[in-house]
Amino acid sequence: MMLLVVQAYAQINSPVPTNAYIVSTGLDWAWGGPCPYSGGCYATGTLTYQGTQGWMLPTVGDMALIPSGFASYFITGSGNVPYSGTDPVSGASFADGPVVPEESGACASPYFDTAATWCDWGNGASGDWAGLPECG
Repeated sequence: MMLLVVQAYAQINSPVPTNAYIVSTGLDWAWGGPCPYSGGCYATGTLTYQGTQGWMLPTVGDMALIPSGFASYFITGSGNVPYSGTDPVSGASFADGPVVPEESGACASPYFDTAATWCDWGNGASGDWAGLPECG
């Protein structure tokens, strides 16, 4: 018998720092977790606190505004996650795919998710954003 356990941690219930999100197409965008909030994988995203700060899931109209190569917009040179490192404040990191960003980037998973502290760079780089039809 095999038992799999996912370590839960305390979600960060404070405003998302400006270096953990980007502004693009007139909206603030936060990479809030490696999995869709609608299910699939083990992460448990929640807007319990961040919803009170004005954050929401993108609408179909919002998703239509995502520019080509949107993942590259999260590479800011001054993001909260240093290249090949971890944000010392939130514990956020980039994972997945053959490469991770070669500069610092913005990842806000610990502010929106109770089971994941990372953002899957490979998924973002290939355009697999939760909310798009092919992503569930």
